[in-house]
Amino acid sequence: MARPMEAIGQRLAAPLAPFMVGRLFRYGAIDAKTVAKAIVGLQGQTDDGYRAYDNADLRRIASSNCQLMR
Repeated sequence: MARPMEAIGQRLAAPLAPFMVGRLFRYGAIDAKTVAKAIVGLQGQTDDGYRAYDNADLRRIASSNCQLMR
């Protein structure tokens, strides 16, 4: 195992998610499917430059994209 601390972090992320509230919310685990839906929703945007999306942004974009895909 090349990254033992990463493996430990991945195992702890899901059980700790309910405790990630307030300022810690942005560091909580987010499901890969949610990230993928958000990426699909962001495709085709013409904004120049760098943009960082936090968990709340990704969940909102994925949710609106999911409704469009139905």
